[in-house]
Amino acid sequence: MPIVPNTVEEPTSRDRLVFYVMFALNRAVEGVEQVSTYELAEQIVELVEETQEREALSR
Repeated sequence: MPIVPNTVEEPTSRDRLVFYVMFALNRAVEGVEQVSTYELAEQIVELVEETQEREALSR
């Protein structure tokens, strides 16, 4: 059997962070309808990244 190279990209640390936040949100809003936890997770990660950038610039 030929060896096929893995063409799937590794998730970035940001992807993993979005996943973990989304998982936590899924647990927090269990049973609540009309909530896109993926979108909420992305927004939270963006806020975290912006905060980290601002903190880095202020040093």
